[in-house]
Amino acid sequence: MKQMKQMKPKISLQQLIQGIIRAVFFFFFPAVFSIAFTGVKYMIEQMAAGKSFELNSFLIAFLVVIGFTVVFGRFFCGFACAFGTYGDVLYEGANWFRQNRKKKSLGFSVKTGNYLKYGKYVVLVVLLFMCFVGKSGVIGTHSPWTVFSRLHAWKFSVDMIGLLIFVVLSIAMIVEKRFFCRFICPLGAIFTMLPVMPFSAIKRDRQNCIKGCRACQIKCPANINIADSREGDNDEMGECFSCGKCVAICPKSHIYMNVRGKKEAFEYAMVIKAVILIGICLLLGL
Repeated sequence: MKQMKQMKPKISLQQLIQGIIRAVFFFFFPAVFSIAFTGVKYMIEQMAAGKSFELNSFLIAFLVVIGFTVVFGRFFCGFACAFGTYGDVLYEGANWFRQNRKKKSLGFSVKTGNYLKYGKYVVLVVLLFMCFVGKSGVIGTHSPWTVFSRLHAWKFSVDMIGLLIFVVLSIAMIVEKRFFCRFICPLGAIFTMLPVMPFSAIKRDRQNCIKGCRACQIKCPANINIADSREGDNDEMGECFSCGKCVAICPKSHIYMNVRGKKEAFEYAMVIKAVILIGICLLLGL
């Protein structure tokens, strides 16, 4: 019995808060991604038609998500995106199974991931081109997100091409952490190019790190090598999902947001950001 108790995984306060936040957005605000990307499609279609923009609900949602990301980092990707949460559940569930079977974790090397991350820019350009030439309907019909949205709503009449893409992506997300978010997501490509306010950036004091320790990079869903806070901005941080896994795993508490050595600061920040974004979603009726 004692051995069984020791084997039970401990859930930290940060993990508990994350789980609650992600569950709230998954069950109550699952459509924010599709609404925001519809705003992108609308802008391209209007540009192609030579028409001006009207401030409709889709465009407002996109602009709000963009503004929120600039101020608070990619919190939406790390906590509020229902498809991201779906992918994490698949990967963590499969990883738990592999660990219990004493199997090695699967996935790409850091070098391979660094090449594949440019795939989302290709996907973004292709989708924008399709919108520009009037083929946005094809995107909506065959999109894996459309399939996910219908399945999420317990509607099982789905497009077969979209279902096939969805199944392939699901398998890929089982094998590789955050596969869709890192390599495919068109909104992720846009978010990666945005600046982030300094107070929302993850920082690290590298000078006192344990020699050879790579715990933060290994735990990071995007395999980011966090630069020293004294070195200024890190080009890789655009890929950061603001999930805080690096903050939680650091044995020396050298990774932080705003307050050095205080992991609790990240927990407070998570709650504040979640409350603000939930308020925005309710206000906009998302």
